[in-house]
Amino acid sequence: MPRFLAIDWDQNQLHIVSATTRGKVLTVQRAAVWQEEQSPQAGNAEELGKLLRERLREGDFAAAPVLACVSRDRLIVKEVRIPAVPPEEEPALVRFQAIKELTDAPEEVVIDYLPGQPIEGGQRRVLALVVRRDLVEAYRQICQAAGLTLVGLAPRTLGIGASLDHVLGTSVVTPAPQPADAPVAVVVTSDRWTELQIQRPGNFLLARSLGTGPGLAGDIRRNLAIYSGQNPNNPVTTVYLAGRGSGELRERLGDLIDLPIHTFDPFAGSEAIAVPLANRGSFAGAVGLLYAHAKLQLLLNFVKPRQVRPKSTTNYRMVVMVSVVGLLLMLGGGVLALGSLVSASAQVAERRSALEDVKGRLAATDENLKALTALEEWESVVWLDEFYDLNARIPDVNQLRILSVVADPLPRNTKSRFVATVTIKGRLLGPNNSRKSLDELIDRMKKEGYYSPEAPKVEKDQFTLKVNVERRPPGEYTTVMPKVEKRASETGTRRKGSKASEDEEATEEGSGSEKGGERASPKGGAGGGRGKRKSSN
Repeated sequence: MPRFLAIDWDQNQLHIVSATTRGKVLTVQRAAVWQEEQSPQAGNAEELGKLLRERLREGDFAAAPVLACVSRDRLIVKEVRIPAVPPEEEPALVRFQAIKELTDAPEEVVIDYLPGQPIEGGQRRVLALVVRRDLVEAYRQICQAAGLTLVGLAPRTLGIGASLDHVLGTSVVTPAPQPADAPVAVVVTSDRWTELQIQRPGNFLLARSLGTGPGLAGDIRRNLAIYSGQNPNNPVTTVYLAGRGSGELRERLGDLIDLPIHTFDPFAGSEAIAVPLANRGSFAGAVGLLYAHAKLQLLLNFVKPRQVRPKSTTNYRMVVMVSVVGLLLMLGGGVLALGSLVSASAQVAERRSALEDVKGRLAATDENLKALTALEEWESVVWLDEFYDLNARIPDVNQLRILSVVADPLPRNTKSRFVATVTIKGRLLGPNNSRKSLDELIDRMKKEGYYSPEAPKVEKDQFTLKVNVERRPPGEYTTVMPKVEKRASETGTRRKGSKASEDEEATEEGSGSEKGGERASPKGGAGGGRGKRKSSN
């Protein structure tokens, strides 16, 4: 059977009640009260939790979920009027109306309310109750430190009303009021506190915290008079007393007011034997919360206050069916999307592999291109063959002498077929500096097709000829210098060291350059001509 603990801890006085429930039937097992030095408040929760655990062990109370009472003086009660609104919008409207008159910040308080009765104008009167959030957290931490769970925190007023409703009409000591729905006053006293409330079935009209001194009866009469003055059409018909000094208080109050006065015992009808014999009425708040919770009538709970509820729908089955169909479509779409993702991933992997292969082949092609480019840049004119052919083009060295040959490679250009420029400087030796031999040299170059001579510059017997040279394969150098026979008589009559002898030696060797000038190195001398020669590379 479910077990619960009810706690009423106020004014340094701790009341504990243990009970079990079966259906809506409550069975009280034991109850005890202790006089303490502290009461629950923010800042001492851990210490009070350990104290509560010790008291439970001392009173032989088993651990169970906890329902706790809050006294009237720790509550702010606001009566607000709200228009007729849908049930799901009511909590937000009540909270808005209650917060307007509070000095505390909305996030520092917890608000719950008791539904009231309809009034004129289509409005409804609602009783909003406000408690500080730190007090709710203090009770939660106390229970946690004691190894318990807080499931309910409600006004003591609510528990007292439920306790009275449970015993009304069960005995001649506590008869029901006449009429049954008339307002009644309930007074519960303990050694350290007193609570007065005026209620009617399903509605609380007034709640006050009073002292416990000798003037208690006068305070009760005064509050009843104030209520009667404010509600002349709904006067109090009966007064019920419980707790410490109920008999004496009944006599004093009977002298002051002209109303039926009865006492009640919150444990009336209970089979529990482990409960105090005296001042049993002070347990009314704690026992009443257990009764209300067992009957599912805990109308107000600061642990779980009323919240804004989503709007309900009348076609619930259709909503469920649409939700299920939507879920199935989502699952199907997810499966299709997953398949597409797997296929796309495979395609991406395949294309990445192909891309890597192309990058590898491109890198190899780049290397080959670099090598071919370097080879092409290196392959130019075969200069040894060019010098040889230049010598062969001069038929008579006594008419034209080469003084210098300067070759300049040209940068590669797709628009030009020439790869080098050769600047030839020489001397004309014929009568009157005749240009005939120079013109013959130029004509021979043009006929070969690989040369583009420019117009020569001639100053007296000196000339400068610039020639653009086209690259050609080494195998196309086929010119052969004619063989010149030497005459013995001429050789024997030369004088060694004379200028004529030097000129003849230069002619015989086919040098093409004068002594003291810049000399090109031909391939083979004039006297070493060959019928057919291999081209040099």
